[in-house]
Amino acid sequence: MRRGNWELSGTVFGTFGGQIFNTQKYWYAFRYFQTNVAKDMLTNSAQLDGDCEPLPAPPGGSSPGYNCPGRLINADAKYPRLDNNDDFSRQFSSYWVESGSYVRLRTLQLSYTLPPAIVRWIPAARIYLQAENLFTISGYSGLDPSLPVPASGSATGDIRDEARGIDQGVYPSNKIITIGISTTF
Repeated sequence: MRRGNWELSGTVFGTFGGQIFNTQKYWYAFRYFQTNVAKDMLTNSAQLDGDCEPLPAPPGGSSPGYNCPGRLINADAKYPRLDNNDDFSRQFSSYWVESGSYVRLRTLQLSYTLPPAIVRWIPAARIYLQAENLFTISGYSGLDPSLPVPASGSATGDIRDEARGIDQGVYPSNKIITIGISTTF
């Protein structure tokens, strides 16, 4: 959009319908390191109105599983059922899969073209302010639904498709603000 010597331009990018396997939940929701967890973990976990009992171990097996006859009393819980020896609820399920849909303001640039009479030895000059990745609209609970490619110094070849759709905790896209001057001589 132009008005006189001013110009405003932008780029909006989005993707819809994708799914993300959020492995970050393993670290903050299931105490893998036996440390801090999400603030609402105990108050917002699924609860049954009866106790779960371990099943007898299968012949030659080491993990018997559980029999949980109770009814779910808080169907809108954010986390799966937890217990003291929580090896059961961290099993992979639909809990780990989230919508990857998002809309992002990728670039926004405001520029001003200087009139030629201001600087005679430069035929054209433009001053601009540009911002990248200003905001993202998404329901994804992780840091960045675009899943930037992790940096890898030892990998050979193109590694971008190795973990497509799996959030392994890479650093989110940076917000960048640039001030510049473009000229022609």
